[in-house]
Amino acid sequence: MTPAAEAQLRDVLKQALPAGLADKEVGLHYQKLEEATFKLNDRNERERVLREWYRAQPNNLAPRWNLGMLLIEKGSAAPDGFGIMEGIYQDTKEPIAAMRVRIKLAESYLEYGKYQNAQRMLGEANALIAEDLKRQRGPEGRYWQVRAQMEFAITQARYFQYQGRYSEALKFSQQGLTKGVELAASHDRSVSQWLANFSRNLHANAAVSHAMIQMQMGATSDAEESLRSALALFTSYGFTDQHLWHLYRTTADLYFIQGRFQDSLDTANKVKAMVAASGLKENTAQSLWTVNRVVRALAGLERWQDLVAQTDQLDKITANDPALKPIAALTEYRAFAYLQTGRTQAAENWYRGYLNWAVANIGAQAYATGLSRGMYAVALSRNPAKSAQAKTEFESAFKTLSDAETLPDVNQEHPFYLKVKKKIYKEYLGFLSRTTKPSEADKQTDAGQAFVVANTLISSSVQKAIGEAAARASITQPALGEIARADQDAKSELAFLVQFINNQSMSGAAADKAQVVSDMRLRVQELDKTRKAYKLKIEKEFPDYFQLLQPRTPTSSDIASVLQPKEYFLAIVPTEDQTYVFGVGPDGGLHFHRSALTQSEVAQTVKRLRASLDVAGLGPRAPRFRYDDAYRLYQELLAPQASYMAGAQQLIIAASGDLGQIPYAVLVNAPWPQGADKDAPWLIKDHAISQISSAQSWLALRKMPKTVSGQASMIAWGDPSFAMNPAAAQKNGVRAVVSTRAVRSADLSQPHVDPVTYAALPPLPETRDEVLALARLMKSNTATDVLLGDKATRVSVLQSSDSGQLKTKKVVVFATHGLLAGDLPGLSEPALAMASSGSRDDSPLLTLQDVLGLRMNADWVILSACNTAGADGKNEEALSGLARGFFYAGAKSLLVTHWSVESESAMMITTETFKVYGAENQSTRAQSLQRGMLKVMQDARFGHPAYWAPYALVGEGGR
Repeated sequence: MTPAAEAQLRDVLKQALPAGLADKEVGLHYQKLEEATFKLNDRNERERVLREWYRAQPNNLAPRWNLGMLLIEKGSAAPDGFGIMEGIYQDTKEPIAAMRVRIKLAESYLEYGKYQNAQRMLGEANALIAEDLKRQRGPEGRYWQVRAQMEFAITQARYFQYQGRYSEALKFSQQGLTKGVELAASHDRSVSQWLANFSRNLHANAAVSHAMIQMQMGATSDAEESLRSALALFTSYGFTDQHLWHLYRTTADLYFIQGRFQDSLDTANKVKAMVAASGLKENTAQSLWTVNRVVRALAGLERWQDLVAQTDQLDKITANDPALKPIAALTEYRAFAYLQTGRTQAAENWYRGYLNWAVANIGAQAYATGLSRGMYAVALSRNPAKSAQAKTEFESAFKTLSDAETLPDVNQEHPFYLKVKKKIYKEYLGFLSRTTKPSEADKQTDAGQAFVVANTLISSSVQKAIGEAAARASITQPALGEIARADQDAKSELAFLVQFINNQSMSGAAADKAQVVSDMRLRVQELDKTRKAYKLKIEKEFPDYFQLLQPRTPTSSDIASVLQPKEYFLAIVPTEDQTYVFGVGPDGGLHFHRSALTQSEVAQTVKRLRASLDVAGLGPRAPRFRYDDAYRLYQELLAPQASYMAGAQQLIIAASGDLGQIPYAVLVNAPWPQGADKDAPWLIKDHAISQISSAQSWLALRKMPKTVSGQASMIAWGDPSFAMNPAAAQKNGVRAVVSTRAVRSADLSQPHVDPVTYAALPPLPETRDEVLALARLMKSNTATDVLLGDKATRVSVLQSSDSGQLKTKKVVVFATHGLLAGDLPGLSEPALAMASSGSRDDSPLLTLQDVLGLRMNADWVILSACNTAGADGKNEEALSGLARGFFYAGAKSLLVTHWSVESESAMMITTETFKVYGAENQSTRAQSLQRGMLKVMQDARFGHPAYWAPYALVGEGGR
């Protein structure tokens, strides 16, 4: 807004009420003044104007209503505002106004945590709608009937939303949207343009609110669709960009919680430009809330210098306005940025303040408190003089964030907070390693703690998908489902309360709503006790489920206690500045070393290695394998452990991310500049190898009671028909995999994604031969135990589990694609692609949730068309989530492909592996795969590791 325009509006506000005006003109005069206060965003002037108007026209509902709502929103004058609105409630008998005041009061009571009052108002409003409003006649009467029903449904949804009861909130929100469509159809000439526009705006914003509920439920793909629908509504109703701030700010929030930080930044900057174009000043709450989204996105992108520049500017803008300072605080983001840009003392001061706030408001043991304490420890650790204090804070934070005693929190599921947690773990790991001398590692307490931290870090990226799917899968067990749902409701309400308390602090309204905040703190304490009671009940009555949700990270002694004499355990953790490697032998010795290899160097090396491995389709034109990179990884990661590994027949390797995308069989323990591939010094020649996503899951597998596996041989699903009535697929020598992930559009006016369209998934006719060959080898009944083409459905998998057939099988094969969350619209968890049934009611996706509900007792589960390559290791993380799901369901190990495989060599590996495992009772699973690899390697056609190394054994490699 230009100075001239502001001066003109200020002059309007100086205009006195002319004498002798008729009642209607008096109203128009004050409407003009109130409009000026809106444009100036001057709440104090608006209050003055409304009070004058109310005195001038005490019987006019408009100033009385607007003043009451303004005072409620103001906070400090809320009692006066409620007094005015409750007076209107008492005085108003006209049905439409009576209904609307009850709805408005319900909304206001919700903002102040007065849920019983809100529900009473909603009950009365609903009764009015059912009884009095139905008597309204004509088009305008019909308009008010439908609008009342829409407003009631929207507010009832908010009532449930504020209590974390999101499923009920979503149901009423959908009712509100349905009524909005009906309302739009009811507009005719008898309804004023102002009323029509108001209801249209309400309808479109209801779609935004619907998306917000879905976001709180974790249904982010659905939320994105709802936001696209909201934009379509705003557009169809003719609204301009000035009406879309809320929509786009919510969209920026959605992209942020999805981890799409660049999209979030682009959208936040779009809103920032809209706000600026409106003439709104920088020193207004609306402007600051928009800039907050920019700051958060910059934090996600790790653009720390840009973030600091933004917060420095915010500090200048709010320097003389105490009411705005809390909005510009952004403590967790600015403190992180200060830490990363060398302003360590400032970071320490901000984190100390935030930690004190968290302890006072949400409790010392809350997960969010653990995050703030951990980052405070990171800041302290940068000062050598504060090492002792840093160690104390690290230990306390780590216990809160990783201990099974800690209750899960929504912050566990947020991409940015996962990043914060990993930062804490990596810094703690570095802190511990600096106090540990490698030659004395087995004598050092810090080395043992570092081992626990490292393995917690390895497993942390998989836990989100597991936790969400496990919560859904629990519904299939009635007793467990009842407790789990009650705990989820308490968790959701707790999350809302914590967010509410946090928002009051950020908005500067905590003092105005002191009693509300105090009541909510007490409620937080009550919910914490309630959830602890639920946790104890689950832990006691459903220990397997509890361990799945909150696995305890084992110590090196725990690992050593279950290792066999010829086994050796390795945990490998790359970080930004170095890589940590821990080795544990059956004698209990913990052997630790650090490599100078950084995380980015690991990623680049793995990328080059995979580029020289995913070449089976090139045949004789395949490039030479990158022996230099394979040897470098061996030198950096394993060579310092070589003397301890020397007698081990089997290595168990825990690694994730980039290091989870390669089979360690392809490392070489000496340079191999030339010579035949089959003669190279491959690691697999010296050691059988199994890989694991985490020490926790491996230890749980190793500690499982030694039960006899299924006695029947095999069941397999292969070559699913992804399209109905598919054309006959051409067999290829190389099996196709999904190598191009879905690309999302951040433009809400464009289609949701360019998905891996289901019918266009690459067919897998080559898998038929492998599945049938395995069936013949294992003497399976191909009529009942091999399901191919349109028979390879999700339903058939679930039926085999329900009937008990699946539990009788030693080997379970899924020769199909693995998909990631987001690869298809609405897909929010990893899944296996099964045959399409053509029915909308029958999903073709065997999701992680489905897997957790299977009942099996298999030695092996084979996933023979997966691709672990993916941006940021997300494919590997998804595979790790599926692996843990299969382990929970009763599988002991997974045999998975890392890249597209050549069919003949792949068939040779699997058939030889199972031939050895079936014929030699002493061979472990890892040794059986080792033998299969070595046999294929000796074939002159398949000496290149692209042919003999695509399979990795994940899980329990023993017998």
